[in-house]
Amino acid sequence: MNTSFPKVSVSRIRFLPKECRPSCCLAVNPQGTRIVSLLPSGDLQVLNVDVVQPTLLHHFRPEGLESGCHLLSVNENGQYAAIGSHCGQVIVYDLENFKVNCHLPKRKFQPTAMAFIPGKKELVVAYQDKNVFGFNIYLQQYTAWSEALKSQNKHFRDSQFVVQGITFDPRDSNIIILHDDRMLYLLNTKILENDTQDQITVKTYQRYEHLVHFSGISSDFMIAIEVSPLSLIHKLPPVLKQKKFGT
Repeated sequence: MNTSFPKVSVSRIRFLPKECRPSCCLAVNPQGTRIVSLLPSGDLQVLNVDVVQPTLLHHFRPEGLESGCHLLSVNENGQYAAIGSHCGQVIVYDLENFKVNCHLPKRKFQPTAMAFIPGKKELVVAYQDKNVFGFNIYLQQYTAWSEALKSQNKHFRDSQFVVQGITFDPRDSNIIILHDDRMLYLLNTKILENDTQDQITVKTYQRYEHLVHFSGISSDFMIAIEVSPLSLIHKLPPVLKQKKFGT
């Protein structure tokens, strides 16, 4: 097994085009040549950054969007991007042909996390009502494991927190790893698809507090980030003094 820690590099992007707008979510394709930027309004901008002067390749302006957006996910080869809105809408875009690929069925609750399964044209979405769905963007329908999960989602419903992040086992994409503020959920889609009732399809691990991020950074390493709310309060700037009449 490779025990060397993967190298991570950071480089600054300069001279962004004037058409760029403030972003609420960013994603980079695996080659590091494109940046996908989600605007609070729901617009999506695709930038080419593999040249000295970055350029705006396309600006998506979604039609029929009923509210702003707060979620963005790009698949492992950078071909598809999905956005999630405040009112339960999820739209998938084709970034190669610059067109809308599909719309997921609208739900009453807003999505809280979503991610594409590596090597598959499937999008996993968790919602505020603690339901988790898998959607095949090629067939444009819910997956078989998603339908089977409906009767076994008590693990998510028993938690007082909503799912905040979705990632996958780097060695087995059939295993979906979801997390909320304190717990990890390991979901085996292969067992769900085979409808094997005598095997556990969802395993839970409660060993964290205030977990804000969990993902794989190589085939041998996964990273967990915990941030205490108190630490955020201590880092806030001092309150500005205001003189008020009569005080």
